[in-house]
Amino acid sequence: MKLTKKQFAKIEEELCRRVNLPYPPPEGKPYDVTQAATWTEAEEADFKAWLMKYLLATPAFKRMSKGYVENWAGWIVFDLGWRISDGEFCQKK
Repeated sequence: MKLTKKQFAKIEEELCRRVNLPYPPPEGKPYDVTQAATWTEAEEADFKAWLMKYLLATPAFKRMSKGYVENWAGWIVFDLGWRISDGEFCQKK
């Protein structure tokens, strides 16, 4: 399954909006993806819910099962999503 450049840009724009980063990045200053922003697990889950709704509205995904689209959304979040903020990780004693 392929997303168009416009669809992909919409996803990137939403990712940046949720962590208050400008989209597209300022000219000549690409984001260091590993350092640019963090979010909580709840914020990530909220983004994934938005992404599911967005993908299910696109023609390429409309005929797919919800489980298939959820799998795609999970991979997109894994690949493009921000780091979970340190406060969210379980602390070992």
